[in-house]
Amino acid sequence: MLLTFQRGFEAAQANGDLAGLWTAETASTTLQCFMSGMLNDWLSYDFNAEFAETLRRSLQKLLTCFRADHQIQ
Repeated sequence: MLLTFQRGFEAAQANGDLAGLWTAETASTTLQCFMSGMLNDWLSYDFNAEFAETLRRSLQKLLTCFRADHQIQ
């Protein structure tokens, strides 16, 4: 999973699409940690619609911050 994420972020970085504060390595590690934690929580706790929506919004925000055109608010 980490290698797949890293290749994607390397391509984004080469195209100028990765936000300058990130490297392909740090972005892929961060995304992998988020995904692993999400799956761990899903398996360990009650996974309901509210939790699923929170995860969806969190992942959307995380992915947005990787974009080069992302504005910090």
